[in-house]
Amino acid sequence: IIFDNFKGKNVLSPLYFENILNFVDQGGAVLEITGPSYNSRESLFRTALGKILPGAPTGNVLRGEFKPNLSDIGKIHPITKSLFNEFKDYGKWYEMNKISDINDRALTLLLGIDKNPLLTINRINNGRIAQIYSHNLWLWTKTNNNNGGPYNLLIKNLAHWLMKEPTLE
Repeated sequence: IIFDNFKGKNVLSPLYFENILNFVDQGGAVLEITGPSYNSRESLFRTALGKILPGAPTGNVLRGEFKPNLSDIGKIHPITKSLFNEFKDYGKWYEMNKISDINDRALTLLLGIDKNPLLTINRINNGRIAQIYSHNLWLWTKTNNNNGGPYNLLIKNLAHWLMKEPTLE
């Protein structure tokens, strides 16, 4: 299940979110790509899914030019270790959420402004979850943004990890 800039917890019933929790618990996966809406009252975090999301919103949005960088774990994790091999220079992002209380079992693979978490993944019983704390990911699809960035590889690797591809373990 993919949530992209979700804002509208009142659009879906609480039972729907409980079903998603069960889906993930039994082996399903969720990817959330989120912008400032993550800080709102209508945020996915304010639903039952908040229990399993790796990072809690602080209510703050960080703004300024930055290039996503690998964390120490990101340098060796199969999702991201080869992310920048083809991109010695890549496009910038401009906005991200400041996150607090990253789950102790979660792994932060990418860092953003002031080394704040930008991409975090976690295993939830038999399932998996990933969050990108910026809606600027699309900027890596634009060649006029310093030739873009590793958008396709990141999304492919994330999707395959979420689907439990053995080579990304």
